Amino acid sequence: MIRFGHQVNGTWVLSARDQQILNGALSVGVFCAAIITGFLSDAYGRKKAMMIGSIICCAGVMVQYYATSILMLFGGKLVATLGFGIGHSVAPVFVSELAPSSLRGICLALIHFGDA
Repeated sequence: MIRFGHQVNGTWVLSARDQQILNGALSVGVFCAAIITGFLSDAYGRKKAMMIGSIICCAGVMVQYYATSILMLFGGKLVATLGFGIGHSVAPVFVSELAPSSLRGICLALIHFGDA
């Protein structure tokens, strides 16, 4: 397996700068997802938009798994968070449409319970 970063006491580590860049991918990916989610939902419907988001997220995870450089890891993280952002934006609306009115509040709370 190809490693990147640098070794400290026989362990591969990333510099603080690289870690900050990778953590910044989350904000960028979710921001981009917020822009395109409405268009996806209108064009394909909420269910298909969530499927598209899941496929994009899985593709990003695969890129991260096979990453051989920091840039490839960043790209994979960016793609994965784009898919996550799509699902995270569409899911509450989709659930509120499907859940009966007596359970709607609990169902919506359970969606975001996993975020904490």
